[in-house]
Amino acid sequence: YTPYNGSLSTCSPLVQLLGSVLACSHACISQARLQAQKLEVELLAGLEEAQAQQTCAQGLEVEKTKLQETIASLRKRELVLKAECDEAASWHTRGNELAAEAASWQERAKDVG
Repeated sequence: YTPYNGSLSTCSPLVQLLGSVLACSHACISQARLQAQKLEVELLAGLEEAQAQQTCAQGLEVEKTKLQETIASLRKRELVLKAECDEAASWHTRGNELAAEAASWQERAKDVG
């Protein structure tokens, strides 16, 4: 039996193999931790981007709603203006009819007078 002096060279081949496996495992675990940290940073960045996109989408939805309300209001106003134009056209037609009737009465008055 050789006491352990801090060097694997004094240990049995099996212990040396286990020490190598442990060292390799430690290196693999460290590498996996680094990869996990990188992925976490990427995921957080992706989450921030997704939240920014969601905020933007919500803003666009608000603007879309405002535009739809404006369009509805303009369509109502268009109907009111169309009705007012139709009424004005009707009064214009009635005015022409009255002018023609007045002209007819003037002609009759000339004939009588």
